[in-house]
Amino acid sequence: MLQIIYCLLAIYVVVMLIVSLFKQRNWRDQLAACVILIPLIMRSFLIR
Repeated sequence: MLQIIYCLLAIYVVVMLIVSLFKQRNWRDQLAACVILIPLIMRSFLIR
C-alpha cells in the first residue's frame, strides 16, 4: 500500500513539473525542470 502511494505521489510531481516546464519561458528554468524530471520518471516506473 505504501509503495502505491509513493508511486502516485511521484507521478503527481512529474505531471506538475511537465506543466511547469511548458509554462516557463527561461531556458535555465526549463533545464532545471528537466534535470529534476528525469529521476522522478525513473522512480515512478520503479527503476533505481
